[in-house]
Amino acid sequence: MTRTPSRRASRTALLAVAALGTTAVLTACSPTTTNLNYSASDGLATRELGDVRGINLLVVSDGDGAPGELHGAFANHGSEDTTVTISGGAGASTDIDVPAGGTVYFGNEDGETVEIPSVETAPGGLAPITVEANGTSEDLSIPVLDGTLPEYTPPAATPAE
Repeated sequence: MTRTPSRRASRTALLAVAALGTTAVLTACSPTTTNLNYSASDGLATRELGDVRGINLLVVSDGDGAPGELHGAFANHGSEDTTVTISGGAGASTDIDVPAGGTVYFGNEDGETVEIPSVETAPGGLAPITVEANGTSEDLSIPVLDGTLPEYTPPAATPAE
């Protein structure tokens, strides 16, 4: 006489196989989040503008028409120098030359200064700017921060000797 498995054992085995299969399917469908592009800091990144990409772009200003300073960087992954044009704040524009294979930082001690004459957006809001390079442009809404955080406090004026 042969022994047949009980219904309970068959049902348990079937549920275990179904659970393993569901886990495998769900795991395969989830993205690897470390491979996704995202803005990992306070600012905003641009999409690729040819070989140039904006990194961590934000404005430091008191808003309400006060001047502001752009913070962030532009990285050029190409083999030719590129000029990036930033427009915003009362229609003013600024050109930033980014060397081939280089990165230009601004808004920190060692970087360049990019001033925006008038920022209408209050801190905590998003200011409109346009970034253009290599014939490609992108309209952005970048965060406006005030000098509350130490990393965004304007440097103290150097006393005259």
